[in-house]
Amino acid sequence: MKIADNADIVRLRGELVESLTDHLISCAIHSESGAGYTHASIVRCSAIVDAFLAALDGDIPAGDQESILRAVKQTVTALNTLNNDADGGMIDLDQREQLCGIIHCGMHLCGMETDDDVTQAWREW
Repeated sequence: MKIADNADIVRLRGELVESLTDHLISCAIHSESGAGYTHASIVRCSAIVDAFLAALDGDIPAGDQESILRAVKQTVTALNTLNNDADGGMIDLDQREQLCGIIHCGMHLCGMETDDDVTQAWREW
């Protein structure tokens, strides 16, 4: 089974998209300044997550920590750029926890066990 089809990953990814969408709609209704990001930003975030999951499903041998961490770093730096493009307003505490949950679940499914937040080394959000 592909990592992207794992029930936990599907749930976490859905929660992330839902929370980003809910915040975007709420800001459109209740805020003059808006959310700082658009629907296209949510699509871009989903694509970054999907690319990470595809990388884990690709040529990475189970438990190859170096390759897994390379995929994590690429994902986190892409998310940094996305969040910076939204003036830092796209990824808040809830989205950070959701993104880290997806990343750590994917790492676990790929055979890498850690209790450390490996995203912290590169994360700006």
